[in-house]
Amino acid sequence: MPKVSQLVSYAALVAAMVLTLAITVHFGAF
Repeated sequence: MPKVSQLVSYAALVAAMVLTLAITVHFGAF
């Protein structure tokens, strides 16, 4: 299943972007 690895990589990228955005908003609000 080659798509599983691709899906995991995509999920990790999205999670990193969301986490970065959350941190930016959190510290940006204060």
